[in-house]
Amino acid sequence: MVAATPTSPLLGKVRDETGNLLTPTHARRHGKRYRYYVSNRLISGGPDPTGWRLPAAALERSVAQALCDHLDRLARRHALVAASSATDLAEIGDRVRDRLGTLRAAGIASVLALVTSVRLGAQDLAIDLAPEAVADTLGLPDDRLAPGLLSLRAPIVLRRRGVETKIIAGDSAPAPDPTLLRALRNAHRWAGLIRARVPIREIARREQVGESYVARVTRLALLSPKIQQAIVEGHQPVDLSLARLLRLRLPLDWRAQEARLGITRHGV
Repeated sequence: MVAATPTSPLLGKVRDETGNLLTPTHARRHGKRYRYYVSNRLISGGPDPTGWRLPAAALERSVAQALCDHLDRLARRHALVAASSATDLAEIGDRVRDRLGTLRAAGIASVLALVTSVRLGAQDLAIDLAPEAVADTLGLPDDRLAPGLLSLRAPIVLRRRGVETKIIAGDSAPAPDPTLLRALRNAHRWAGLIRARVPIREIARREQVGESYVARVTRLALLSPKIQQAIVEGHQPVDLSLARLLRLRLPLDWRAQEARLGITRHGV
């Protein structure tokens, strides 16, 4: 296996659902460098055009998060090692959970040595771990590691195959989209100004944006309360960006809006 580099830490470790290795690559846009992991068959230009093109930072973050979530769950259940007293198990769990704070903050660099392979599926992420590295990093007895410690599967959401893809893996907390939140606040503020008979032209001049943009954003104030709550709490669909929301021609009926966007009572 080719050694990983600081700019491609998962080099040689990630395969897609077909077993095809993902290769690090990059592109430049507007003078900025963007890193990706791409299925080899997309690079080689073979007869199979399917495959993944994943933003590198998002994939690395998802792997690190899924791994840390896995360790945290086992630590809470005192299931990191086998054949030990209840007191020892509790002490080991507490010690590992203390270390997890440092591991989470450092990201993929802190857990890279633990990972032997990553397999991407349509709905989950499978990770195999190296026993010696796990024992050394977490301070565990390497001869008593629990069988369930060294492999994990985490639910994953991948959107858009063959082009840049958004990723969510593991047990991540809701993450409100600041761009959507800002647009929603503007929508209500601008709607209030329009009700007060302030012309759209004047609002656009004040905000230094186009009139058509003001009109499109203001329509967000007509979204169902359930959709607006999902945006505020970060439970909106992973692929619901502001650009996509403004492109959609949503019906006025709230239930129809929710069905179109895949919003349920408790989120996505």
